[in-house]
Amino acid sequence: MILEVDDGGRLETIAVIGDSTDHVVNDRRFIGGYRLNASGYESIWFDKAVWDVTLLAEDAYFKTYRLTRKAS
Repeated sequence: MILEVDDGGRLETIAVIGDSTDHVVNDRRFIGGYRLNASGYESIWFDKAVWDVTLLAEDAYFKTYRLTRKAS
């Protein structure tokens, strides 16, 4: 899964392993997964209460989502 994170005009593209679009912890919904870094895998999750999530593209191998920080 590819996450394009737009945080106030700063765009970061993150490739995560797996496809977890709806992970729930303590009644809060998250999108994310695990990405590879120098020391192994790093857990990276975005709270859907803080981020708008839009599916940009989908094929047999990848889904690409755009995450945009909601106005506060």
